[in-house]
Amino acid sequence: MAEWNTRGFQMSVLFERVGSTPTVPTKERTNMSKKKKRKEKRIRRKRDLGQVFSKEFLQREYLGKRKSEAMIAKEANCWPSSVYYWRKKHEVYTHSRLAPNVIDLTGKRFGKWLVLRRADRKNAADVRAYWECQCACGTRRTVVGGSLQVGTSKSCGCIQKYDNLRGYKGLYISYWRRLKKSAVDRGRVFEITMPYAWQVFEAQDKKCALSGIPLFLTAEGAGKGHTASIDRIDPTQDYVVGNIRWIHKVINRMRWTYTDEEFLKYCRLIVRKCGMR
Repeated sequence: MAEWNTRGFQMSVLFERVGSTPTVPTKERTNMSKKKKRKEKRIRRKRDLGQVFSKEFLQREYLGKRKSEAMIAKEANCWPSSVYYWRKKHEVYTHSRLAPNVIDLTGKRFGKWLVLRRADRKNAADVRAYWECQCACGTRRTVVGGSLQVGTSKSCGCIQKYDNLRGYKGLYISYWRRLKKSAVDRGRVFEITMPYAWQVFEAQDKKCALSGIPLFLTAEGAGKGHTASIDRIDPTQDYVVGNIRWIHKVINRMRWTYTDEEFLKYCRLIVRKCGMR
């Protein structure tokens, strides 16, 4: 008696004489032949469908007559997945991706992007509309038209360049985030950027706009070392370009929502009263 392993289980084969070769059982041989026949059938079926679903046929039925994959599969007596396979293989794309009317975006602005001209596609499979754009900082880049119209692409990235852990030059991001959150919590519009705020700070020679006291910035944005504070020139307006300046934090706390005229009026009264003593 000899032991013979076949597909995970053991079969015993009796030999009548020494040296005889074991043969595959009839049942196992039948299963192997059935699997081989099924595989050959699938190959023939796939080859036949490839002849039916030619590129011209799919363009005529799928794009021309606007038939769905299920309708085409039902007529061909096959699964919709077969239509999908040959449609992708022949690069016959969906109706929405082959929209013939592409909106001309030349000359339009999207954020900091200015659309210059239509750009070439990256490959034949990608049928999206590409546009050559120029950012306000001067950078040129090819952008997808859909990203421009939806608003997911507004610049080359220069808007976020200063928005990192280091902040912008001497202006720390931790202080800037707290300042912005405080303005939003009070219901104020906050449209200024860190580069603009730093430009105003340097234009004032890093001194208080009302007293001339030197101002200092720290990462914490609080404590004795930090004395700079952004002030709105017109308290009734928001944090917008042209309405901010840097003053000492103590003066800003004293001024609060008063105008310059009202604040100076009370300061003169205090000085006059103290000088009379």
